[in-house]
Amino acid sequence: MDDRTVKYYKTWLLYSVFYSFSTTMSTVFYQSYAIRVLNFEVEDLGNVTSLNIAMIALGNFNGLYLLHRFRNKRLMLWRTFISLNAVLWSLIGFMDLVEGSRYLFYTCVALAQLSGAMGGLASSDTIADMVPRDLSVKVFSKLNTYVTASSSVSLLTATVVFNSIGISLHSYRVCYGLSMVSAIASAGLLMLIKDLNVRRSTVVNFKTFINGFKEVFDDVNLRSYASLMTMFMFAVNLPAALWNYYLIMVFGGSEVWISINNILNTFALALGSYILSKVSHRLNPRNTFIYSIIPISFVPVVFLMSSTMVSQALMNFYSGLSWSGFNLMTSVYNLYLPRESNRLYLLSTIGIANNLSAALASRLGASIASISLTAMQSVFVASCIGRLLSLIYAKRKLSSI
Repeated sequence: MDDRTVKYYKTWLLYSVFYSFSTTMSTVFYQSYAIRVLNFEVEDLGNVTSLNIAMIALGNFNGLYLLHRFRNKRLMLWRTFISLNAVLWSLIGFMDLVEGSRYLFYTCVALAQLSGAMGGLASSDTIADMVPRDLSVKVFSKLNTYVTASSSVSLLTATVVFNSIGISLHSYRVCYGLSMVSAIASAGLLMLIKDLNVRRSTVVNFKTFINGFKEVFDDVNLRSYASLMTMFMFAVNLPAALWNYYLIMVFGGSEVWISINNILNTFALALGSYILSKVSHRLNPRNTFIYSIIPISFVPVVFLMSSTMVSQALMNFYSGLSWSGFNLMTSVYNLYLPRESNRLYLLSTIGIANNLSAALASRLGASIASISLTAMQSVFVASCIGRLLSLIYAKRKLSSI
């Protein structure tokens, strides 16, 4: 990379630190805020989690057309929508101040995820032109290390707040206030990044737009990869609405548990990313992708057996290490498996299919869980089995890059 690219690359890393601090603080506690302050039950959590994920799918569809139309202004799209995403998530901790707070809570989550998905496409397209393919594993390993370290600091800060002030509305005010400050800082840093590879915009009609998706499905490698991700995300998100509810209502945990769990999880992610960055030249992307699914598959079952704060913390450390390789390789596959002409359509296809699948899974999981405690536990077991089935599919269908 030349000097100008290196300059903006470093600014991108710093922006990512502040953005991660903000969104970690606001998204980790939104379910516990809903339970404690807005009195949400498991069905309500299922609704908001499903909406959360479904709006990402809608954003990926809308965002693709918008990015085609204004690709020469993709940096502006990145700045606008990602900044809106971070600010809206930060506002969630103040919903109880407004009449009709439950409905506004749903609206804020939906708009945050919609804007985040649209901005995410623009940022991925911009970064793919900034980072050379031969440096991708090293660069994304470093990024993951920075981001997960920032998340750990965010969660450590939240732990201090909840420990010193207590489990109260005031603690949520402080945490979401800090999230807002960091969101504004990340938006400021994003303004300093320049697009050094401006792409030409194209106005496409609906038929051409749909043909772009058809090209993805006609390519057996892209189709197999998208199918794998959809299957895997369905299995992963079956208990998406249940983790914090089970921890608080069944294990008797608190926001401090949630903070510590996520600190250990993100620390393990950072550690895993750091280790992978050091051995990146020896990694086989396909094998790393496939075999990272094995330890990930057992996370839901281990969760059910972890009823104390210490065992929960250890479980989350194990989970973080397990996900580090998978997260890294999905970043690489998403950007470099398709041809440049198909990149946006694959990113959009993955975003739409994954999140529709995940939204359906989380709603289904919450509905089953509302029947009884045993039914809730069966959702976690089903998630484990589904992940292992995805492993079998990956070994048969996933192509090398």
